[in-house]
Amino acid sequence: LKIMLIYPDNWLKSNLSLLVINLTSKLRSRKIEERTAARDVLCQIAKLLGPNYFQFIFSILEGNLQSGYQLHILLFTTNSVMNAITEDATNPK
Repeated sequence: LKIMLIYPDNWLKSNLSLLVINLTSKLRSRKIEERTAARDVLCQIAKLLGPNYFQFIFSILEGNLQSGYQLHILLFTTNSVMNAITEDATNPK
């Protein structure tokens, strides 16, 4: 992702969407270990990108997690991503 940040914004968004979609498919898993790992990676991505990309990440999550247990995963993941971004914003490096 750090290498991807060097490229223009439109290139980053098109390739970032594939990465987030891939992680979202992992979040659909019924195995908690797989979901936790995917959520942790997504939080790290959100920290690197900053709050400007939250809506972008959320829209992909919302579009791919839509029914049953996936709604719980959507809310939990959204909360985790928001906490990661807020944590990073309140504790500058």
